[in-house]
Amino acid sequence: PDAKYPLYVTDSARRAAFAKALRAAAAAKGSVLVHCAAGKDRTGWTVAMLMYSIGASDSQVMAEYLRTSGTTASTLQEGLDAITTSPDYGNVDTYLRKGLGLKDADFTALRAKFA
Repeated sequence: PDAKYPLYVTDSARRAAFAKALRAAAAAKGSVLVHCAAGKDRTGWTVAMLMYSIGASDSQVMAEYLRTSGTTASTLQEGLDAITTSPDYGNVDTYLRKGLGLKDADFTALRAKFA
């Protein structure tokens, strides 16, 4: 288990893994299954970032995140706070673009598949 959401923001290896997952989801033919050991932390962050990348609101992301057993709003919020207080990011869009390295083409592909 890797429920250290601020590390999802600050650790370059974790950011690279999330970027790879989002790009793979965008490129997949057909349905996409996102999972991890417990199905809530890495999966929850990945789905939250996917939702943000297609234009979901904070309330939509949080509502979806809280549908998973064993999650709390404070857990996701801890990661989101790490983004907004970061001098490198300040908001989720910049985290997705600068932190994960997503390009306009990635956002277009994710919206085409999931929006």
